[in-house]
Amino acid sequence: MKKHSLLRILSLVSILTVSLWLTACEEETTMEPPAPTVIAPPTSIGAYSANETSVGVVWTDSPDEANTAVLNPAYRINVKDMTGTVLQSLTGIKGDNIKVVTGLTEGTIYTFTISMMVDSTVVTNDSVTVMWSPAKRRDLEGSAPIQVFETSSEDFPSGLDIYSDALDGPQTLSLTGIDNLLIDLFVYTDTTSQDLIIRSAHLSTVILPSGKITFFSSIVDSADELDFGRATPPDASTYDRSAVTIPSGAGQTAGRIIYGKTEENNYFRLLVVRDGTTLVWGVSDDRYLTFKISYQSVEGVPYARPVNSERLRND
Repeated sequence: MKKHSLLRILSLVSILTVSLWLTACEEETTMEPPAPTVIAPPTSIGAYSANETSVGVVWTDSPDEANTAVLNPAYRINVKDMTGTVLQSLTGIKGDNIKVVTGLTEGTIYTFTISMMVDSTVVTNDSVTVMWSPAKRRDLEGSAPIQVFETSSEDFPSGLDIYSDALDGPQTLSLTGIDNLLIDLFVYTDTTSQDLIIRSAHLSTVILPSGKITFFSSIVDSADELDFGRATPPDASTYDRSAVTIPSGAGQTAGRIIYGKTEENNYFRLLVVRDGTTLVWGVSDDRYLTFKISYQSVEGVPYARPVNSERLRND
């Protein structure tokens, strides 16, 4: 009797042990793996034409920049041609939010992609992308500021040839001069509001037989330098006007970037430079606007095109 009881006890113990072992195995196999580390890319990206061979790329720092999975340098900037071939691969350290890419060709559209540089624990890492092209930059006419006087000026009512091949830059010309057909735009005096209006040359009553037709975009940016990054250029449909009004009053906190297209289909950006708190320089009947210019010498290239974000995977 004792022998049978002992065997029964041992059998029960064995069954209990196997049951516990199976339960433990089930618990181990149903444990959720740790969530993968996901690092956010910069929250925005933009670009601008720094000069004929350079493009500035600007971005907002990643909100995950302080994550220990992010290396330093933290940013990878890839420069690709239109076939997707990587031409340059640059880096930016933590805290960077601008990189000027050199060694490019004017009028060629490049793709700039920024992603985070991370360790092997990161399995998903988004990137942000912008397309842009280098363009000429001219802040001066020769050695002097680019100044275009209003039509009511007593001394020099003038217009602007955005880009003169002979001068390799902008040229101010008299509205009544023999070469006024070279003018792309002029500065009109609104005698009622006293505002100054940048107008297409064909609207001038003194440029005969007919002036050049220049188109302006309805998009105007507030900035004090042409180093102003944009994710995309103004859409082609926005180049629908022949004049842009520049307010004459005080209280201006930034300059204006005007986007235009010449009769020859060359795109340009025109910075209206601020004088303290006003955009209009000089005194009544002899006022003028001061410009800085970015000019695309390759016809039909509007600096950039919109691009969707792409996703990179470390696998």
